[in-house]
Amino acid sequence: MREVKATGIDAPGPSAEVILTPFAPCRQIRTCSVTLSLHAGYARLEYALEGDLGTFNLKPDGPVGRADGLWRDTCFEAFFIGVTGAYTETNASLSHAWNLYRFEDYRTDMRESVASAPDVTSALQSGSLRVSVGWELSALGPFTGFKPTVVLGEGSARHYFAPAHPGGARPDFHGVEGYVPRPRATCAPQQETTHG
Repeated sequence: MREVKATGIDAPGPSAEVILTPFAPCRQIRTCSVTLSLHAGYARLEYALEGDLGTFNLKPDGPVGRADGLWRDTCFEAFFIGVTGAYTETNASLSHAWNLYRFEDYRTDMRESVASAPDVTSALQSGSLRVSVGWELSALGPFTGFKPTVVLGEGSARHYFAPAHPGGARPDFHGVEGYVPRPRATCAPQQETTHG
């Protein structure tokens, strides 16, 4: 079951935190969460992983710039879906490789979207990984929901994390399962004033 916590009263823009679960058991990871914040024309995804991270492929080696196939190893992804069912897939790696794809429907009419490179930063400490990926909102298209996902490479194996997973023998981030509503700004309640 996914957990969503909407915030925004004290933040510079609306945000939502989502708890991700593994497709198959992954005992090394205690928690995996992502916070999406919208502010000043940017969507910032803050990925947070806690656990025994020593066996995962977390070195910032690999290609830099726009690249395909990032999901074959450790990759920080998100999907942004609109009312028509068209969606954008974002990929970012620790090496600062990235890509952004647009689909008209479930795995249909895939094409690279025009986009600037995202702002990617990461911090790996004992038992903790934080990755921040900032995308221009205009590159994501109009969206009503989002689904953050993580692929963790471990040698030649991969672990898949998402808010929810489809039934079946294989993980599939492209399905409709796990989308979370786009965060909206919330307002503090107004206090009534009386004039006497």
